[in-house]
Amino acid sequence: MTTVTTQRIKNLLVLWMVLIIIVLNLSLVPMALGDENGGSLTLVKAVTYAIANTPEVTFSRETVTYKKAQVQIDKGEQDVEISAGVSYDRDDEPLSTYYQDHYKKTAEDKKTLTTTLSAEKELNSGITLTSSLSLERVDDDLASLSPENTASVSFEVSLPLMELWSTGLYGKEEKNSEIDLRASIRDLAATISQSAESVAIAFWDAYAAKKILEECREEEAEGRKFARGMKILVEKNEYAAANLDRIKADVDSKAVASITAEQNYYAARQQLALEMGADIETLTHLPDVEQAFPSIERIDPDIKAMLKYSEEHRHDLAAEKIRATYYEEVVRDAEDDMLADVDLSLTAGYNGLDETSRGSGYFRSLSQNTAGPSYSVGLSYSKPFGNNVAKGNYGQARITLNKKKVEINQLRRSINSDVLTAYQQYRNSISALEQQLNATEKYKSALDKELMRFKLNMSTLSDLMDTRDDYHESMKILIALQKSYSGSVVKLKWACGSLVQQKGNRFEVDSSMLISPFIGFN
Repeated sequence: MTTVTTQRIKNLLVLWMVLIIIVLNLSLVPMALGDENGGSLTLVKAVTYAIANTPEVTFSRETVTYKKAQVQIDKGEQDVEISAGVSYDRDDEPLSTYYQDHYKKTAEDKKTLTTTLSAEKELNSGITLTSSLSLERVDDDLASLSPENTASVSFEVSLPLMELWSTGLYGKEEKNSEIDLRASIRDLAATISQSAESVAIAFWDAYAAKKILEECREEEAEGRKFARGMKILVEKNEYAAANLDRIKADVDSKAVASITAEQNYYAARQQLALEMGADIETLTHLPDVEQAFPSIERIDPDIKAMLKYSEEHRHDLAAEKIRATYYEEVVRDAEDDMLADVDLSLTAGYNGLDETSRGSGYFRSLSQNTAGPSYSVGLSYSKPFGNNVAKGNYGQARITLNKKKVEINQLRRSINSDVLTAYQQYRNSISALEQQLNATEKYKSALDKELMRFKLNMSTLSDLMDTRDDYHESMKILIALQKSYSGSVVKLKWACGSLVQQKGNRFEVDSSMLISPFIGFN
């Protein structure tokens, strides 16, 4: 009995594990893109997913990381450079006859041990600091010479006077890599904003396709219900049997429309998934989109203020302005190169000497027989005769800067045009949507009246079917205009640069930023 019970428990556990695995396999992919219930995909979820997974955004993020590494490499130019070296020389030099008789030796055995240590640091201002230490021991076996330890310590400061004058006049010069990094961060923000705009538009396309599919299926269901009712009336000889043929044909056409709408919805969801950067596996497990169209919200901003706001918040324009600062510094450098190079060098240090026995310490000369500090001051001046290279570089730099200014002005014009066009589309979409809402209500009222008249035999079947088709066609137009309004809000926010919000190094988006036309200053 115990064995049977244990086996049943094992079987139940196995069955339970199998069920868990099946449920996880069925729900894993929808949960990746769907909401917290795992069933549908909202607008915010779609845009957030795209910001994290779109290849363009990922590539732009990697570019920022690469630029950061380049800044770190350039900072290495200001790293302290330490150099050390040790050398040992031994020379057996033959002596002349005179010295052979004097020293009673045929050759001089000379040993030299030299140790050097230096450190160099270049500051951002261009000033170079250098310190060096040199120790040397000379051991000569001639009877009249004792081993000597000598030391030399020096500190040097090199001042590029013209470069310092330029820095004081214009301020600290940024490195190209630092400018490039700041511009690439703005490029990333612009890419994220563009991705959010594309995904939001694709989402509304998919949602509109879904609503049209629902409308087609409802229309088909109404047609089938009407056909069943008419069949009963024909069987009762209240209507001619010839009417059934047209009704059946109408039902078949509605079924075809439903199939077409279903395909359109599937294709729209596939396009949305592509815009979101979904992987291949996710493409086969697309969640359903669910997000009500936003209600009409009117804004009436000051046009000049809106254009000014867009120029201050469009990340693509900000990136180009940052790059322009690089060309401005190239011009400044080229202008400085036309001046003479004037460098001031200041050096201070001391020397030490220790005459001792052959067994003495190597470092005693640092503190023995140091007569006092030594110093030197040097001023150098150089300038090429004619200086044609510097003049030519300056001319080219000015032209490059002017070209960049033209590009920035062209981008400003394009942005202003984008804003004006998007705002006009937003206003027109509201007018068209309001008109269509009124038209749809009237079509619905006309359909109710026509149906009542048909029941009272005061209207023909053709009149009823035409009125019903007009109503459903009006509903489809209404859905299209709701999509147009939703898209116009997104395009207006993107044109003004207020579609996503940057918080430090993070970019966030919420529903109000995607469905509300509020820009930020109105």
